[in-house]
Amino acid sequence: MNAAGIITQTTQPGFSVGQTTPVGSGATRPGQPSGSLLIGNSTLGFFPLFSANAANGLGSANPPTNLSLSGVPLSSIFTNVGFTGIANGTVLQFRINDINSFDNSGQFVITSTPASTPEPSTILGLGLLGFGAFCQRKLSQGKKSKQDN
Repeated sequence: MNAAGIITQTTQPGFSVGQTTPVGSGATRPGQPSGSLLIGNSTLGFFPLFSANAANGLGSANPPTNLSLSGVPLSSIFTNVGFTGIANGTVLQFRINDINSFDNSGQFVITSTPASTPEPSTILGLGLLGFGAFCQRKLSQGKKSKQDN
């Protein structure tokens, strides 16, 4: 299964590639796709990180085994009524939507791209450029004053 809970290869009769199997009671999210990756905590609840849709392989004969998110607002994942944000310091957990977690296998790799920090040479260059513009302006004003006299 991929992280959306879409079957990527069959291992048991009755299961089809590109389909989902809803998990029963006793799971973190009953009725949602078995094996899907959930994010949340006991206060917020747990929500699917990826939707079981065509973009993530639902109905495909060759669903992707790797899924990724980029630029997705948390409000689109945490669909609680009245969600206003997550407080600084809140701990989020990842879970697999399953009843028997002892027999789960596989992995999810979570990566993020750090925000770019300008190089010191860039900051120095911008500072020198600004200083040069300042000096040029002062020189222009000085020449104009001499011409007016």
